[in-house]
Amino acid sequence: MSATINYQAFRAAVLQTGSRYTIRRPEDLGDTLIPLHERLATTFPVVYSADLDRLFPSTMPGCIDMTGSNQFLHLRPSVKEARFLPVLSIRCNFAQDPVECRLRIALFTVVENVSEGVPFAAIGFRIELAESDGIGWHNYSHLQLIDKFGNHQLPGIRQVPTTQPAFPLDADLASPAGLMLCLLLSLYGPAGVLPVEKRLQGNPAAPKLRATAPLRQASATSGTRSRTTRRPRGRR
Repeated sequence: MSATINYQAFRAAVLQTGSRYTIRRPEDLGDTLIPLHERLATTFPVVYSADLDRLFPSTMPGCIDMTGSNQFLHLRPSVKEARFLPVLSIRCNFAQDPVECRLRIALFTVVENVSEGVPFAAIGFRIELAESDGIGWHNYSHLQLIDKFGNHQLPGIRQVPTTQPAFPLDADLASPAGLMLCLLLSLYGPAGVLPVEKRLQGNPAAPKLRATAPLRQASATSGTRSRTTRRPRGRR
């Protein structure tokens, strides 16, 4: 699969993430999370959905480094973990062989017992493609813990293993677009990621997740029944 095709699928997944899952109305977050979002926005500057077209142009660029340029996507909370705010940053280089793609996600929450003057805590992960084609510690797509996010130490965690364990990801997700769908699946579940997966249809680099297969099948079955049970229009 060419780097250009992979980039177009990844770009589409990122733009869909921006349009569907970023925080549009902070007032909808509730009394607890609004102050947290406002504070995080000063430390981790917000990239809005409209800015993603500039950051991820239609023509494949070299390196895109949101992490290094201190730019972040502030995502909506997961329904199952509504007390955590996900913040995402991306670094990718499609001109590199193998392609570099690194997603960093930190989940922030308010803490009751404030220590060191920081009223929130976080846990972070990085989701990455294989870093080499040959023998190596990370020659497979993987997920790891992180203790830093952008230029900042994550609050609330002092010692975490940031090299190993590196949990392997499903081989079906071993592409840049696959990593993005993997992230959305982990936050919003099969029903949440399905609309993005559908929007990627037609691109040969777009993966189909096993987790969404039952939903796709149910949708197809429902559509077939609807067509077969529709009565023919009679003459008046």
